[in-house]
Amino acid sequence: MGKVLRKKIDVIKLNKNENLYKITQDKRLLNSFREIYVSEIKPRSKKKWKLSNYITQNIFILNSKIKIIYKNKFMKKNQTITLSNKNSYLITIPKKISYHFVNLGNTKGYIINFLNKRYQQKEK
Repeated sequence: MGKVLRKKIDVIKLNKNENLYKITQDKRLLNSFREIYVSEIKPRSKKKWKLSNYITQNIFILNSKIKIIYKNKFMKKNQTITLSNKNSYLITIPKKISYHFVNLGNTKGYIINFLNKRYQQKEK
């Protein structure tokens, strides 16, 4: 069973008001992406639990302050990772780990999700 991993994102300061976020240059990781989704999450709200038995997901929070809460069947307690513009990571969630998002901020949050396989509405 895989572990949830977090990899620090390079933040390039363009000037005092603008940053450029370099998510990855890892060719193996880039070549593994099959689909990319952007989800919205309203301020002070939560996105329901998600679970995939077949897909590894790489998640980057574009703005706002968002908490990822996750658990697999072997964990006794939920684990959390809190992300924001000042705390930028690429989070890898392996298959068979359930998770959900909570937007702690006052603005609409955007979540970029890089999937290693094509998403299918009904997994078998």
